[in-house]
Amino acid sequence: MKIASIFFSSFFLFPGVACLVISVLSYKESSEFLDSSIKTGGKVMEIEEYTRVNEEGNEYSNLELVIEFIDQYGDTIQFNAPGSSHDVVGQKVEVLYHEYASEEAILNNGLELWGGVLALGFLGFSFSGLGIFILYGFRRKAKSENSKE
Repeated sequence: MKIASIFFSSFFLFPGVACLVISVLSYKESSEFLDSSIKTGGKVMEIEEYTRVNEEGNEYSNLELVIEFIDQYGDTIQFNAPGSSHDVVGQKVEVLYHEYASEEAILNNGLELWGGVLALGFLGFSFSGLGIFILYGFRRKAKSENSKE
């Protein structure tokens, strides 16, 4: 098997394995956060819309929710979270926060908790699988060339 084929397959294999490792670490971090977090109700106080223009001149709008909740000590905490066009002012939401860092609260939705884990896991499996497939193909080709000689 040639060095170039190993290098080419490792171009996919190593980033894929790295994504899988980071995905596992991110999963562990999200699970630990869920285990130690406090769950409470919050309310959408405001919806802010941000418009930005890219290099091609296309406009993109982002919605950001201003969420307010009362933590376990009775303090009113506000934080921003990504929003969608389905959100309305006054909407009740579920909030997760750590006992000692209530200002770092997040919404209790799947995407905010598990989106990174899923994206990295998908990329990791895709790149690793492609790297293994390429390596297997080169190896199989080398074996068939050796058997012909």
